[in-house]
Amino acid sequence: MSGRPYDQYAAIYDRTGQGDFSRKMWSRVRAQAERLGFRGQTVLDLAGGTGAAAVDMIQDGYRVVVADLSRAMLLQARDQGEAAGLRTVASDMRHLPFAAGSFDLVTSFYDSLNYLLTSDDLAATLHGVAHALRAGGLFAFDLNTPFTLKEHWVGLCHARAEAARASIWEATWLGPAAISRLRATFFVRSDDGRWDRFDETHDEHGFSGDEIVEASRAAGLAVVHAEDLHSGRRPGRLSRRVFYVLRREEVVR
Repeated sequence: MSGRPYDQYAAIYDRTGQGDFSRKMWSRVRAQAERLGFRGQTVLDLAGGTGAAAVDMIQDGYRVVVADLSRAMLLQARDQGEAAGLRTVASDMRHLPFAAGSFDLVTSFYDSLNYLLTSDDLAATLHGVAHALRAGGLFAFDLNTPFTLKEHWVGLCHARAEAARASIWEATWLGPAAISRLRATFFVRSDDGRWDRFDETHDEHGFSGDEIVEASRAAGLAVVHAEDLHSGRRPGRLSRRVFYVLRREEVVR
Protein backbone atom coordinates (compact mmCIF):
# COMPACT_ATOMS: atom_id res chain seq x y z
CA MET A 1 0.00 0.00 0.00
CA SER A 2 1.31 3.45 -0.92
CA GLY A 3 0.54 6.68 0.89
CA ARG A 4 1.67 10.20 1.60
CA PRO A 5 4.95 10.63 3.49
CA TYR A 6 4.63 9.63 7.15
CA ASP A 7 0.98 8.51 6.96
CA GLN A 8 1.98 4.98 7.97
CA TYR A 9 5.62 5.53 8.86
CA ALA A 10 4.45 7.63 11.84
CA ALA A 11 3.44 4.56 13.84
CA ILE A 12 6.97 3.12 13.81
CA TYR A 13 9.01 6.32 13.36
CA ASP A 14 10.39 6.57 16.89
CA ARG A 15 10.87 2.82 17.18
CA THR A 16 13.34 3.01 14.28
CA GLY A 17 15.43 5.53 16.22
CA GLN A 18 14.59 8.48 13.98
CA GLY A 19 13.59 10.71 16.88
CA ASP A 20 17.09 10.47 18.34
CA PHE A 21 18.51 12.83 15.72
CA SER A 22 16.05 15.59 16.65
CA ARG A 23 16.88 15.18 20.34
CA LYS A 24 20.58 15.59 19.55
CA MET A 25 19.81 18.65 17.44
CA TRP A 26 17.90 20.19 20.33
CA SER A 27 21.00 19.84 22.53
CA ARG A 28 23.04 21.57 19.83
CA VAL A 29 20.48 24.36 19.50
CA ARG A 30 20.48 24.96 23.25
CA ALA A 31 24.26 25.32 23.28
CA GLN A 32 24.29 27.67 20.31
CA ALA A 33 21.39 29.74 21.65
CA GLU A 34 23.22 30.18 24.95
CA ARG A 35 26.32 31.33 23.08
CA LEU A 36 24.19 33.91 21.26
CA GLY A 37 22.71 35.19 24.52
CA PHE A 38 19.22 33.89 23.78
CA ARG A 39 16.50 34.32 26.37
CA GLY A 40 13.00 32.98 25.82
CA GLN A 41 10.24 30.61 26.89
CA THR A 42 8.15 29.78 23.82
CA VAL A 43 9.16 27.39 21.04
CA LEU A 44 7.56 26.39 17.76
CA ASP A 45 8.92 23.04 16.56
CA LEU A 46 8.17 23.25 12.84
CA ALA A 47 7.56 19.89 11.15
CA GLY A 48 8.10 18.52 14.65
CA GLY A 49 6.59 15.14 13.82
CA THR A 50 6.18 12.77 16.74
CA GLY A 51 7.31 15.37 19.26
CA ALA A 52 10.53 13.59 20.22
CA ALA A 53 12.49 16.84 20.55
CA ALA A 54 9.48 18.77 21.85
CA VAL A 55 9.19 16.54 24.91
CA ASP A 56 12.81 17.33 25.77
CA MET A 57 12.10 21.04 25.25
CA ILE A 58 9.21 20.87 27.72
CA GLN A 59 11.40 19.07 30.23
CA ASP A 60 13.88 21.93 29.85
CA GLY A 61 11.17 24.40 30.87
CA TYR A 62 9.88 25.68 27.52
CA ARG A 63 6.29 26.06 26.34
CA VAL A 64 6.15 24.21 23.03
CA VAL A 65 3.91 23.97 19.99
CA VAL A 66 4.53 21.27 17.38
CA ALA A 67 3.30 22.13 13.88
CA ASP A 68 3.27 19.42 11.23
CA LEU A 69 1.46 18.67 7.99
CA SER A 70 1.08 14.98 8.90
CA ARG A 71 -1.85 14.34 11.21
CA ALA A 72 -0.54 10.81 11.76
CA MET A 73 2.71 12.22 13.16
CA LEU A 74 0.79 14.69 15.33
CA LEU A 75 -1.22 11.84 16.85
CA GLN A 76 2.07 10.32 17.99
CA ALA A 77 3.17 13.71 19.36
CA ARG A 78 -0.03 14.04 21.38
CA ASP A 79 0.46 10.59 22.86
CA GLN A 80 3.99 11.54 23.93
CA GLY A 81 3.56 15.09 25.12
CA GLU A 82 -0.02 16.19 25.64
CA ALA A 83 0.00 15.31 29.34
CA ALA A 84 3.10 17.50 29.76
CA GLY A 85 1.41 20.46 28.07
CA LEU A 86 2.48 19.99 24.46
CA ARG A 87 0.22 21.73 21.96
CA THR A 88 -0.06 20.46 18.39
CA VAL A 89 -1.22 22.25 15.25
CA ALA A 90 -1.81 20.70 11.82
CA SER A 91 -0.23 23.15 9.39
CA ASP A 92 1.69 23.43 6.15
CA MET A 93 4.96 25.21 6.96
CA ARG A 94 4.39 27.52 3.99
CA HIS A 95 1.16 28.82 5.52
CA LEU A 96 1.71 29.15 9.26
CA PRO A 97 -1.38 30.25 11.22
CA PHE A 98 0.32 32.01 14.13
CA ALA A 99 -0.01 35.62 15.25
CA ALA A 100 2.93 38.01 14.93
CA GLY A 101 5.63 37.56 17.55
CA SER A 102 4.12 34.39 19.04
CA PHE A 103 7.44 32.61 19.63
CA ASP A 104 10.91 33.27 20.97
CA LEU A 105 12.44 30.33 19.09
CA VAL A 106 11.49 28.26 16.05
CA THR A 107 13.19 24.94 15.33
CA SER A 108 12.98 22.50 12.42
CA PHE A 109 15.03 19.31 12.46
CA TYR A 110 16.05 16.35 10.31
CA ASP A 111 16.11 18.12 6.92
CA SER A 112 12.42 19.03 7.13
CA LEU A 113 13.03 22.19 5.09
CA ASN A 114 14.39 20.04 2.25
CA TYR A 115 10.77 19.03 1.64
CA LEU A 116 10.30 22.58 0.30
CA LEU A 117 10.80 21.92 -3.41
CA THR A 118 11.03 25.44 -4.85
CA SER A 119 12.53 28.82 -3.98
CA ASP A 120 9.00 30.20 -3.62
CA ASP A 121 8.23 27.51 -1.02
CA LEU A 122 11.37 28.46 0.91
CA ALA A 123 10.52 32.17 0.75
CA ALA A 124 6.97 31.59 1.99
CA THR A 125 8.21 29.49 4.90
CA LEU A 126 10.88 31.96 5.96
CA HIS A 127 8.43 34.87 5.81
CA GLY A 128 5.98 32.88 7.94
CA VAL A 129 8.67 32.06 10.48
CA ALA A 130 9.80 35.69 10.63
CA HIS A 131 6.19 36.75 11.24
CA ALA A 132 5.75 34.20 14.05
CA LEU A 133 9.03 35.15 15.77
CA ARG A 134 9.43 38.06 18.13
CA ALA A 135 12.10 40.63 17.29
CA GLY A 136 15.47 39.11 18.12
CA GLY A 137 14.04 35.57 18.14
CA LEU A 138 15.94 32.66 16.60
CA PHE A 139 15.20 30.08 13.91
CA ALA A 140 17.41 26.96 14.09
CA PHE A 141 17.32 24.17 11.51
CA ASP A 142 19.42 21.69 9.55
CA LEU A 143 19.45 21.00 5.81
CA ASN A 144 20.82 18.38 3.48
CA THR A 145 23.01 20.17 0.95
CA PRO A 146 22.74 20.06 -2.86
CA PHE A 147 25.94 17.96 -2.81
CA THR A 148 24.28 15.35 -0.61
CA LEU A 149 21.17 15.05 -2.74
CA LYS A 150 22.80 15.20 -6.17
CA GLU A 151 26.03 13.30 -5.57
CA HIS A 152 26.20 11.53 -2.22
CA TRP A 153 22.74 9.96 -2.46
CA VAL A 154 22.89 9.01 -6.15
CA GLY A 155 22.39 5.27 -6.44
CA LEU A 156 21.74 4.94 -2.72
CA CYS A 157 20.10 1.69 -1.67
CA HIS A 158 19.98 1.27 2.10
CA ALA A 159 18.40 -1.76 3.76
CA ARG A 160 17.82 -2.30 7.45
CA ALA A 161 16.29 -5.32 9.17
CA GLU A 162 15.24 -5.89 12.77
CA ALA A 163 13.19 -8.55 14.51
CA ALA A 164 9.82 -6.86 13.94
CA ARG A 165 10.45 -4.50 11.02
CA ALA A 166 12.58 -3.91 7.96
CA SER A 167 13.02 -1.09 5.47
CA ILE A 168 14.59 -0.40 2.09
CA TRP A 169 15.41 3.16 0.95
CA GLU A 170 16.36 3.90 -2.67
CA ALA A 171 17.33 7.32 -4.03
CA THR A 172 16.90 8.67 -7.56
CA TRP A 173 18.07 12.07 -8.82
CA LEU A 174 15.45 13.95 -10.85
CA GLY A 175 17.74 16.30 -12.73
CA PRO A 176 15.38 18.87 -14.31
CA ALA A 177 13.62 19.48 -10.99
CA ALA A 178 16.81 19.19 -8.88
CA ILE A 179 14.99 16.78 -6.57
CA SER A 180 16.21 13.64 -4.87
CA ARG A 181 13.37 11.12 -4.73
CA LEU A 182 13.56 8.59 -1.92
CA ARG A 183 11.37 5.54 -2.32
CA ALA A 184 10.89 3.72 0.96
CA THR A 185 9.48 0.24 1.43
CA PHE A 186 8.62 -0.92 4.94
CA PHE A 187 7.78 -4.34 6.33
CA VAL A 188 6.25 -4.56 9.80
CA ARG A 189 5.47 -7.78 11.65
CA SER A 190 1.91 -7.81 12.98
CA ASP A 191 0.77 -9.45 16.21
CA ASP A 192 -0.31 -12.59 14.36
CA GLY A 193 3.18 -13.02 12.89
CA ARG A 194 2.36 -11.91 9.37
CA TRP A 195 4.30 -9.12 7.67
CA ASP A 196 2.52 -5.99 6.44
CA ARG A 197 4.10 -3.88 3.70
CA PHE A 198 3.68 -0.20 2.90
CA ASP A 199 5.49 2.19 0.58
CA GLU A 200 6.16 5.93 0.72
CA THR A 201 7.87 8.47 -1.54
CA HIS A 202 9.88 11.34 -0.05
CA ASP A 203 11.09 14.19 -2.30
CA GLU A 204 13.84 16.57 -1.16
CA HIS A 205 15.37 19.67 -2.76
CA GLY A 206 18.70 21.21 -1.75
CA PHE A 207 19.38 24.91 -1.20
CA SER A 208 22.85 26.42 -1.36
CA GLY A 209 24.25 28.57 1.41
CA ASP A 210 23.87 31.65 -0.79
CA GLU A 211 20.21 30.83 -1.41
CA ILE A 212 19.59 30.51 2.33
CA VAL A 213 21.31 33.83 3.05
CA GLU A 214 19.41 35.69 0.32
CA ALA A 215 16.01 34.20 1.12
CA SER A 216 16.54 34.84 4.83
CA ARG A 217 17.50 38.46 4.25
CA ALA A 218 14.41 39.00 2.11
CA ALA A 219 12.26 37.67 4.97
CA GLY A 220 13.87 39.88 7.61
CA LEU A 221 16.11 37.16 9.04
CA ALA A 222 19.89 37.23 9.37
CA VAL A 223 22.12 34.14 9.32
CA VAL A 224 24.11 34.31 12.57
CA HIS A 225 25.53 30.78 12.50
CA ALA A 226 26.23 28.16 9.81
CA GLU A 227 28.10 24.95 10.57
CA ASP A 228 28.94 21.71 8.79
CA LEU A 229 27.10 19.29 11.04
CA HIS A 230 29.63 16.50 10.51
CA SER A 231 32.91 18.39 10.87
CA GLY A 232 31.81 21.27 13.09
CA ARG A 233 33.57 23.67 10.73
CA ARG A 234 32.44 26.30 8.26
CA PRO A 235 30.34 24.73 5.48
CA GLY A 236 32.09 24.00 2.19
CA ARG A 237 31.27 22.53 -1.22
CA LEU A 238 31.46 18.96 0.08
CA SER A 239 29.44 19.55 3.24
CA ARG A 240 26.61 17.05 3.51
CA ARG A 241 24.39 18.62 6.18
CA VAL A 242 24.45 22.19 7.47
CA PHE A 243 23.13 23.58 10.75
CA TYR A 244 21.82 27.15 10.51
CA VAL A 245 20.71 29.68 13.10
CA LEU A 246 18.87 32.80 11.92
CA ARG A 247 17.89 35.84 13.97
CA ARG A 248 14.79 37.90 13.29
CA GLU A 249 15.56 41.54 12.67
CA GLU A 250 13.82 44.30 14.60
CA VAL A 251 11.72 45.20 11.57
CA VAL A 252 10.46 42.42 9.30
CA ARG A 253 10.51 43.39 5.64
